[in-house]
Amino acid sequence: MTDHSSQSNLNNWKTANHDIDWTINFDTRTISGYVVLHLENVEETATVCLDTRDLSIKSAKLLSNTTEENAKSQELKFVLHQPDSFKGSRLEIALPGQASVGSVVRVQVNYSTSPQCSALQWLAPEQTSGKHLPYLFSQCQAIHARSLLPCHDSPGVKATYSAVVRADSRLEVLMSAARMGSEPDNESAYRLHRFRQSVPIPSYLIALVSGHLVSRPLSDRCAVWSEPEMIDDSHWEFQETEDMLQAGESLCGPYRWGRYDLLVLPPSFPYGGMENPCLTFVTPTLLAGDRSLASVVAHEIAHSWTGNLVTNATWEDFWLNEGHTVYVERLVCEKLYGSPDRHLAMLEGWHALRDAVLVARKPDDPLTCLVPKLDGVDPDDAFSSVPYEKGSSLLYYIETLVGKDAMLGWLRAYVDEFAGQALNTEQWRSFLLDFMAKKSPEGLAKIQANVDWGAWFNKPGLPPVSIPDGLDRSLADACTQLAKDWLDDARQDLSGFTADAFAQLSTKQKILMLDELLHCEQPLPHAKLARMAQIYSLQAVKCSEVKFRWLRLAAKHRYPDAVDEGLKFLATVGRMKFVRPLYRELFSWPAAKAKAEEHFKSRRQFMHPITAEMVARDLAKA
Repeated sequence: MTDHSSQSNLNNWKTANHDIDWTINFDTRTISGYVVLHLENVEETATVCLDTRDLSIKSAKLLSNTTEENAKSQELKFVLHQPDSFKGSRLEIALPGQASVGSVVRVQVNYSTSPQCSALQWLAPEQTSGKHLPYLFSQCQAIHARSLLPCHDSPGVKATYSAVVRADSRLEVLMSAARMGSEPDNESAYRLHRFRQSVPIPSYLIALVSGHLVSRPLSDRCAVWSEPEMIDDSHWEFQETEDMLQAGESLCGPYRWGRYDLLVLPPSFPYGGMENPCLTFVTPTLLAGDRSLASVVAHEIAHSWTGNLVTNATWEDFWLNEGHTVYVERLVCEKLYGSPDRHLAMLEGWHALRDAVLVARKPDDPLTCLVPKLDGVDPDDAFSSVPYEKGSSLLYYIETLVGKDAMLGWLRAYVDEFAGQALNTEQWRSFLLDFMAKKSPEGLAKIQANVDWGAWFNKPGLPPVSIPDGLDRSLADACTQLAKDWLDDARQDLSGFTADAFAQLSTKQKILMLDELLHCEQPLPHAKLARMAQIYSLQAVKCSEVKFRWLRLAAKHRYPDAVDEGLKFLATVGRMKFVRPLYRELFSWPAAKAKAEEHFKSRRQFMHPITAEMVARDLAKA
């Protein structure tokens, strides 16, 4: 396997387990301790090469494989190479001799992170809801785990882990693993927390949080965690979690991770959600007050099978993770809310894909390929809606060819076949064709006759098939018509627009209506934007998805109120889905650029490191 994002010798070793021992220091904004890597040799070598970034390496040891308490260890020589662009520094550890195939070694690396660790965000008390205790959380996807621990930092390397974490006794500690108890640390003023993840996972799913956290049960196996100030809203918003989990099981098989808990993070969290096993991280922007944005939870639940259990071998195959998860997410929501809801979500997704291909990038950008070439490319630079929506579009298109029953049969067989493994796109395609040859020869014939694999996988731009053409538009027609009414140049008398037409739409329909306006190149006069803001109360709307689209629409058409409103909104959210497009819109507006640039510079220290870096790159291109 070739992973262009890793400098480790991952093909020489099979990582079986990580034993982690960490101490969290909020004063220095560092984590110190060690990791023991349990390695089995699969190709002879005399070195262990690991990915690192901004780590201070103290020592490396070869541990005896005996479990005796006084077992001896052997100091190992190591070299920490100079940083190589986004990949970080390769840690090369010399073994005493050549490791033979099948031999097992345990290598301990003592180290500490740096305050610049890209996987961690440290929040001062004033950045939290409670304002009196600090907060820490991690985000390791895509290749940020190497800034948290030395490892074979590739999605194709899956291992179990155990952890002992020491932290301020006033703070709770959670990880992407089962909680194994906590007790006072006899050697310090810290409290000691133990964890165990017994299902092999890639390094990007190792997750850590420490803060003033409380929980409320959602079911026997589900709970929601947050700061105390948000727990009531969070508990209400995510009441459907158990129903979604059961719907996922009906599609993909038993849930294999024990608990499914949600953690509502502070606003600076850069994503809508992160599928950390046992503990999904979600953004507080989902707290819409009407449960309308809970489909993000359905998405993260779907990752329990597609992504976490069956994983993409490299970041070039990221669509195997996200495309399948979007596909399953919408099947889950279809079970709960009906088929028209699934089709409405696909229309919204198509808008997101058009935006990623035609606005954020260009149609000939190679990073809009479903399977992009990432040699020399930071996976964070490749992140967009493409693997999500182009990937799920391919799966839905195949469903239209083979029939839904055959596709659902394949989905279940796919999860069962590759559970606990990582695969690439060609392995995926081979399994699909083999399955259809056995179970649906007619479906196979239709795939062979209609699917242009080269165009789907390797051609940049939009998919070769327009998915919206065949969708149920029963929920979309009202949205489309209202958008057309606003775009109608003949409608100069704006008194005919009333609040009722918008109020009677569901939140998802409002989102689609604003998407229709946003992705139309026809100009919207400021008088219409002012009327729209007034009668729809868009400046006061609580739903972040609606608010974001309104602000972006207003900025696109250079509506003066959009500048201050947009910057005020950007000061309250950290989700890149909102932050990057809105900043890009303001950066591209000559009258707003200087103010937006100054706003970003003043806010950068409060942003998550990933968000700050990506916005800085957007600004450099503006």
